[in-house]
Amino acid sequence: MRVLKKFAVGTASLSLLMLPPLLTPQVAQGESKGYSATPQDEYNLQRPTRIKAERLHARQLDAKVHATAIINEALWYQGVIRRYAEQQRIAAEKARKAAEQAAQRREYQRTHPVTQQSTNQNTNQGPAMSGSCAAMAPPGFPSYIVQRESRGDPNAYNSSSGARGCAQILDSHFRSGAACAGLGYAECWAKLWAGGAGASHWACTPESGCG
Repeated sequence: MRVLKKFAVGTASLSLLMLPPLLTPQVAQGESKGYSATPQDEYNLQRPTRIKAERLHARQLDAKVHATAIINEALWYQGVIRRYAEQQRIAAEKARKAAEQAAQRREYQRTHPVTQQSTNQNTNQGPAMSGSCAAMAPPGFPSYIVQRESRGDPNAYNSSSGARGCAQILDSHFRSGAACAGLGYAECWAKLWAGGAGASHWACTPESGCG
């Protein structure tokens, strides 16, 4: 055990002797004897201060990097929050406009009730036929025109032109704002015929022998 202790002490002493001295013997004795320090002596003397400065600089760099990372992360989160708030604002604005439009539609429907007549106008179809052609025809309307147009069938319909009924009146006459809007078929027939003044609706003129 004593041998091992002596060996350890001797090894440590040898290691210390092998380290480069911070100061030369001359510097250790002082400059009073006319000795001037060499550049190596100056370097060794300044090493503790230099090491402290380097460590402080490294810590400052680490702190700066860490602070920059924290700032960048905070800015990123702020951007995310702003984008989310903007999306919420846009969604709320769309919902508000949709609610306003729905309220306007409900108010319009309340003040403008839909009737069966307006439904027929929206589908661009004339009213349903009721009765025979002879019963619906206005006074003085030539019967041969009825035969030519529909062969006396009140339910006749021309899908290519949209003409229907005994007189083959166009569905467009029954649309909103047209001449027969809101009228029945017989009423529209009489209005278009106008006592013969409207015979041109059926290519029927006094020159052709009718009207």
